[in-house]
Amino acid sequence: MKAVAAIVLTTLVSTSLASSHGHTTPRRRHHNKGPLDAEQAIVKRATYSGMATWYDVGTGNAGACGQFLNPNDHVVALNQPMYGDLGQRSSWCGKTIIISNGKKTATARVEDACPTGGGNCFYGSLDMSVGLFTEFTSLGTGVFPITWWPAGEGGGNSGNNGGGHNNNNNNNNNNNNNNDDDDDDDGDDDDGQAAAAAAKKKAQQAAKQAKEEAKSQAAAASRSAAAAAAASSAAASRSAASSRASVYSVTKAAARASASVSRAAAKSRASVRASKSAAAASSLLSASAASAAAATAATPTGNLNNFANLYDGLSKIIMEQADS
Repeated sequence: MKAVAAIVLTTLVSTSLASSHGHTTPRRRHHNKGPLDAEQAIVKRATYSGMATWYDVGTGNAGACGQFLNPNDHVVALNQPMYGDLGQRSSWCGKTIIISNGKKTATARVEDACPTGGGNCFYGSLDMSVGLFTEFTSLGTGVFPITWWPAGEGGGNSGNNGGGHNNNNNNNNNNNNNNDDDDDDDGDDDDGQAAAAAAKKKAQQAAKQAKEEAKSQAAAASRSAAAAAAASSAAASRSAASSRASVYSVTKAAARASASVSRAAAKSRASVRASKSAAAASSLLSASAASAAAATAATPTGNLNNFANLYDGLSKIIMEQADS
């Protein structure tokens, strides 16, 4: 009986030991992989698109979230529509986000708020610290399109809850599941690559749209400039035509005045000649009358032939005086 009991005890111990090491097989993987809960799935799919600008954070200045900031910190001011009440601490405060412009990707924390106004900080936009902005481009660029999303599957506060579940599972299985950790990293890398590819595509689309809008605005400005130039040219033409008409009017008036003066001078000269002729005729008639009287007195017998000859001579003198 002792021998049988020893055999049974040995068998039970062997079976127990075998079952206790069953979880160490490298073939067993993804034991703690399960579908994301609803909250995690929504946050993981959430991506936002907008425009990136930069501002001077200022060393030692506290942002809207209450943290003291440094220009070299990778921090952002979230647009007011997403931040919420500027007088309250937003649920976004302290969350880590991933930002992409289609070429580069960087992480940052939400530590401030950017009031909407002046053409900046609309929904989806971020105002970056100088250190973060220069990770993508120079400050002279001023603004560029971006796509961003919360870091991690849960992202921010939601990620803390999701991370707690994963940490509990990992703590329970750390001693026996090193291979599972490697698989988790691979899965996260795949998710990150997919998200980065989607972000790159969206950023490229946003950049293309911004380029087309800039091109359209430039074309509109060019058309406006051409229209203004045409209007200016037409006004100059009308002014020149008006000037020519004015000169023509003045010239015509001067010509009419000159003609009037010429006519008046001609009339004056004719009047003078007529006056001179009348005076000469009067003088000659007086002389003729006197001669006739003298002839009559000298020739009481009425010698008409001599008088006729005298009269003809006087008439010729009068005509010559009139012609001159």
